[in-house]
Amino acid sequence: MSFAANVYPIFVAARCPTCHGAAAGLDLSASMAYANLVNRTATECSPTRVRVAPGAPQSSYLLDKLLGVNLCAGQRMPRGGPFLMQSELDLVQEWIASGAPP
Repeated sequence: MSFAANVYPIFVAARCPTCHGAAAGLDLSASMAYANLVNRTATECSPTRVRVAPGAPQSSYLLDKLLGVNLCAGQRMPRGGPFLMQSELDLVQEWIASGAPP
């Protein structure tokens, strides 16, 4: 289980890097996505929330954004859908629970 092999391809299929490119507030391009997600403050939330808290999916704002729950701002992602399938959400959750390896 890794970000590069298992999670990033889901983001590409969902068009995440298209909207969240270098010019966006959250760069999810291939070279920057991992560094901008793991152990990074969720800037639209309080300083105590992080985008991906390794080992703690319940504390990871990324999952909240993908599920459309407990949002600090904005809306469920990907914006306007189609949203991730349950199997894809489960994979992202499993990746985070396993420590969010690169």
